[in-house]
Amino acid sequence: MHTDFQGVINLTNMRSFMLLLIFVILMKLGVKAQAQNHTDTLSAILKSKSDNLVRHKQLTTLFYKRFLLSSAYDQKLKALDDSLKKYKTNGSAAFGLLAKIFILRRMDNLKAAEIELLYAIEMAQRKQQKYLLYQFYLNLAYVQTDQNNALAAIHNYRQAKKTADELSDLGLLLSVDIGIADIFSNIGLYQQALIYLNEAQHQVEDPVNIELSSRAIIYLNKAEIFFKLGKPDSLRHYQKLTRKYGTGSYDIERYLKRLDYYTLILSHHHRQAIVLIKELLLTGKRYYKNVDRWYLAQSLYEVKELDSAVLEAHKILIEEKNGPSPMRLNAYKLIATVAEEQNQHIKAERYFKLALAESEGFTINMRSVDLLSTELRQDRLDAAYQAQYLVFHKERIILFYSIAVTSLIILIIYLFYRNVKQKSKYQQLLHETRSQEIAFINSHQVRKPLANILAICRLLIDYENTVEENNSYYEVLDQQVQEMDQKLREVEMKLREHN
Repeated sequence: MHTDFQGVINLTNMRSFMLLLIFVILMKLGVKAQAQNHTDTLSAILKSKSDNLVRHKQLTTLFYKRFLLSSAYDQKLKALDDSLKKYKTNGSAAFGLLAKIFILRRMDNLKAAEIELLYAIEMAQRKQQKYLLYQFYLNLAYVQTDQNNALAAIHNYRQAKKTADELSDLGLLLSVDIGIADIFSNIGLYQQALIYLNEAQHQVEDPVNIELSSRAIIYLNKAEIFFKLGKPDSLRHYQKLTRKYGTGSYDIERYLKRLDYYTLILSHHHRQAIVLIKELLLTGKRYYKNVDRWYLAQSLYEVKELDSAVLEAHKILIEEKNGPSPMRLNAYKLIATVAEEQNQHIKAERYFKLALAESEGFTINMRSVDLLSTELRQDRLDAAYQAQYLVFHKERIILFYSIAVTSLIILIIYLFYRNVKQKSKYQQLLHETRSQEIAFINSHQVRKPLANILAICRLLIDYENTVEENNSYYEVLDQQVQEMDQKLREVEMKLREHN
């Protein structure tokens, strides 16, 4: 009986917690990256000098707190619209719709919320408001998940993911991955859910991307899946991690208490689990109650309090109104099984038939989602290919510039070498030219007066000359000496120029 009823359980108990923690991730990835100071007051956000994306994220987080998690501001929608218009906020009309949608979700008016979301998506598409468009797709997926319309929910998660890809925002992409994992877990495709959660875990455990406290949402989802897979060791592992990193997170004590009773159920301590579950049912919101009530009914059955178990199963059938639901399927099976054990065969047959009809509808949905999961895998492959292509393109550009710079450096070195070589050659030619010129001066212009001087000296020595002749020789000798001195000075100047 334990394994029959534990199989496929709805995960709507995770919805509100998931929403808030996902946006903790968004703020830490987006707004923190812009180094802006967070504030919880509307006017301070509207007056800030932040860019539109940062302001939109801050407003969305504020609206989650004020309108989804509280009713204190429901009567202030008109004042909110006035403030948005006063400060000429980009997307003011869309944010007014977002606040209204959160209120409808909180009041469980899912049909009205879906209508408003479809209108909001059309508006955001028309005005090309990418971040708000992402928000509307994401919230529509949440609403359709609560309506047990997994096929439509995954379609809108895909649209949200495409928009997040355009924004290149890791936090937004993680939100989508967690939401898709929630859908797969909801319909019992646990391994596919773990693929998405493992990818998200890989991202959040990278300290460059996200602070450690944001890991709790991933660990909590994985703990729940391992509970449904009947793996107590893995459940306890992620239970410890959730407790470690979930400190200060919204409503964390309720979720930790839920993980506590999961552990008790897997350990077959059903009476202790019943006490914890009843405590949880006394508080909290609608999102949690049917899942807790199911495990209460299951535990009551295990301790043989059959009438109480059936009563809780009927309460689930009253609450579960939207589409084929694994929760309602298990409630029908439980009532039928108890009736059979109590020899109420007609009642047992009726509820088994109801369970069969529910199962058929649920199986059709499950098959449709399973087929769509193939397209999701293709999306992931396309995204991975695109990412690799961008890396390759970037590396190719870097390589091209590296080659260009290297070629330019080589060209500069070559030109420098060529210039040095030509200069050296020019200097060598200049040296040879000047050497030849000096040699010419020495051999012709210097030696000529020297030869004359020698000749005059010989005349003065070898011949007896008159005084007049000697005086004439002395004048010529002086001229030749002056000429020789002048030529030597020219040689000296040439030598200096050469050096």
